Order: sequence, then structure tokens, then C-alpha cells
Amino acid sequence: MEESVFFNRGNAVAHNVDLKVIYEEVQLAKDKNGEKKQYVIVKKTEGFEYILYDKNSFETIENKSDYEIIEYV
Repeated sequence: MEESVFFNRGNAVAHNVDLKVIYEEVQLAKDKNGEKKQYVIVKKTEGFEYILYDKNSFETIENKSDYEIIEYV
């Protein structure tokens, strides 16, 4: 089984331009870290990139206006 997790976005868990892939990453993260941990899917306001953050990590980001919240999962 191949598992691809993308890092290098500060506190991001994953990022991709395909929203379906981000939802798959949510499931992988929940399987690994437990169902009770909350995540937030955001989209950069400029561009097409979706980013998955741990909810607590996202709350600490300084430039939240750079992101549009897609869904809390």
C-alpha cells in the first residue's frame, strides 16, 4: 500500500490541487491520529491549492485572510 503525505507548508498536514486527494488525506490522518482530532480544509484565495490543517494549527496562522475555509472535518 502506498501512502503519500505532502508536507512543507508550515503546519499543514497535506496540500494538493485536487480536493478529492485532500479528503483521502483526511481519512489517512484520522486513521493515524484518531477520529476525535479535527481538521480544516482550506483553499488559498489566490490559486487553486487546497491545504489540510490540523484545526489547532490553523487557528495559530497569522494570515488567515489568505485562505478560504472549505470545511471542518
